[in-house]
Amino acid sequence: MSKTGNTIVRNSKYRHIFGTQFQLRDCYGDVRLGVTSQESNPIVANAEFFAVPWQVPGSILINPLERKGAVPEEGPLIMNDTEGEPTINDIKFAPHDDHLIGGACQDNSARLWRIPAGGLTENITQAEVTLTGHAKRLLLIEFHPYAATVVITSGADNDIKLWDVNRPDQPASQVNGYHKGLVTSLSWNGDATFFATSCKDKNLRLFDPRIENPLVGETASHPGAKSGKLTFLGNRKQILTVGFSKTSEREIVVHDVRNLNNKLTTQKLDSSPSTPLPIYDDDNGILYLAGKGDGNIRSFEIVDGDPYLYNVNEFKSKEPATGFTKLPKTVCNIMKCEIARFLKLTPQGQVIPIRYECPRQNMDFFHDDIFPDTWDRKPVQSATEWFQGETKKPNLVSLKP
Repeated sequence: MSKTGNTIVRNSKYRHIFGTQFQLRDCYGDVRLGVTSQESNPIVANAEFFAVPWQVPGSILINPLERKGAVPEEGPLIMNDTEGEPTINDIKFAPHDDHLIGGACQDNSARLWRIPAGGLTENITQAEVTLTGHAKRLLLIEFHPYAATVVITSGADNDIKLWDVNRPDQPASQVNGYHKGLVTSLSWNGDATFFATSCKDKNLRLFDPRIENPLVGETASHPGAKSGKLTFLGNRKQILTVGFSKTSEREIVVHDVRNLNNKLTTQKLDSSPSTPLPIYDDDNGILYLAGKGDGNIRSFEIVDGDPYLYNVNEFKSKEPATGFTKLPKTVCNIMKCEIARFLKLTPQGQVIPIRYECPRQNMDFFHDDIFPDTWDRKPVQSATEWFQGETKKPNLVSLKP
């Protein structure tokens, strides 16, 4: 380990990872983005599709990844099925079902739509499930990764509700009255028993929604005026937050889950006005930072001891991002040592794939040191089991071709 200026250089297998944009023929164009919540990421993707809120109010574009080039302006869409077609403020794919997508809507409801095999051939106007119970517009929607039918929603009423979509008449659990401002980010821990929130009231909170008093931890977060984001660092007992200092510098803080007041490390970034979106790859222990307005993507290796994160590399681009999403590991070219793939949405309506590779001299065999067993993206329990307190570990599978 050595120092270059103020940067710690570590002899790591990820020290030389690099990002590369795909060629133009492998990109997607003419994406006409609609209105979304300021806090939401307007592009999401899975192993088959990417989706964005479309320019038609209350609609979502579902585009197959295999269909490159310009997106047809008059193509089929998911259309909100209520009068007035209220804005869809946030969208998420179910992590364990490539054909299920959820939307947080302006009319205080959440909706789940089923995508037919092969993608859309006509407009879908009927939601499979509608969840109503918030007093104000919805801003965030998330799925439980391992329990098949658990959905979590957050609204402008500052409340959080957890649902079993098989019983949509009322929430199965609620986290109400704790937030003094809008929830700006939500993340599950490694086994999805807890979740953490960042909030406009500048506090970080930790909740166990299956107990009577769900708030299990709270601490002051970034003091800057702008809102922040967060992510659990997989199965590590750590939460990483991104926000702004009092002097409007962007900064990263790693918190100890066992004592949220214990800030393990704080690292200043720069003075850019945009809030970076933290995306953590638990397989490789790498954090990627990219945000609206940023052209570059920073990457850090996360470790268990001081200094907790090492600056690995920075992908540089002159084109700013409107949105940014990571694809499942199964889409990566394993034999080319591709450890991550992203989609970057630009203000010009382009969706550009970006691959991250960890170069090796010999590409003729499977490198299991950079491709550990990964989640098979299948649920392991029902919503009823999870709400009753059961916790089951996800199934891991090898990526070896």
